[in-house]
Amino acid sequence: MTLTEKLALYTKTQVKDITDSGNRLPEPLRNSHIYITGGTGFLGSWLLEFISVLNDEHNFNIRLSVACRSSEHFSKNRSHLFSRNDFHFHETDVRNLSELPKNVTHIIHAAAFANRNQFATYPTHVLENNINSTLRILRLSQQSGSIENILLISSGLVYGRQNPDVSEIKEDSFGGLLSSFDSNSIYAESKRACESIAAAFLSESKLPISIARPFAFVGPYQSLELPWAVTDFIRDSFRGGPIKIMGDGSTVRSIMYASDFANWILHMTAFAQPRSVYNVGSPHAVNLFSLATLIASHFKPEPQIITSAGNAPNHFDKLVPSISKAENELGLRMTINLEDAIEKSIEWHQMFRS
Repeated sequence: MTLTEKLALYTKTQVKDITDSGNRLPEPLRNSHIYITGGTGFLGSWLLEFISVLNDEHNFNIRLSVACRSSEHFSKNRSHLFSRNDFHFHETDVRNLSELPKNVTHIIHAAAFANRNQFATYPTHVLENNINSTLRILRLSQQSGSIENILLISSGLVYGRQNPDVSEIKEDSFGGLLSSFDSNSIYAESKRACESIAAAFLSESKLPISIARPFAFVGPYQSLELPWAVTDFIRDSFRGGPIKIMGDGSTVRSIMYASDFANWILHMTAFAQPRSVYNVGSPHAVNLFSLATLIASHFKPEPQIITSAGNAPNHFDKLVPSISKAENELGLRMTINLEDAIEKSIEWHQMFRS
């Protein structure tokens, strides 16, 4: 078995664990035609893995069209997905898209610039891309008479910085702060604008739009070159350390495994009603020092952990979602805890690097 085949089997097995464990399947997606923008990245790859299992193991007969800027890297590293007859990849800039594929029934609009390095280097490009791509998708959706649901992938960052006494963020928990002249606010503000655009189209055209607000994730296919805490810590550990934490490590986040993300997004695509908004993420809080310690424990010798790297200012920051709405309305639950999520992610990267 080649390395590519081993990696593909590793992810497929985890999707099968979810679909075969008695969880409700997204039945309304049978015989559907789903259009995904941003479907070839880390989380998009997991959506494709999940759909492939639904088709192969549960006879869902989903046709999938995927918009991507370039398919070259994906075709080489996800050949088991790229070569499928039921998946069709279209190289395009969504901002300039002229039409949707014919007979599309469901849209997952996930295309966005989400790299923190881009926020600081190309903030106007990030803003333009995220807003204009959403405008384009919704305008084209107005011309289609077959759309059953449009799921807009927003972000948990739209809530802004929360007060320290906020234990978890509910879907109606607005009031957090976003600094007007902080480049890190560009992405969050662009996503808030996209939600406003969705509200406008829903009001004017009665488009069936629902919204998912993802938080933080980990898993196979995630590039360790991305500037997020969990990827920084795993990358530092593979290099032998030290693990460098910006600040004192008291910042609190939550992390969901990618297979749970894919399951949740497809259920929202299938079942969410127009105007519905759902958080997508783990409700279990972890501070960055504890996260670094957990990651370090999987390496021998354990890498050293250094706090206040780069003379970063210390301030308490917390971003943890409430998922009670998704649990109560859609029957969703997490299947992978943080410890297992980190272990599975490291194991995949070890295979990938071998």
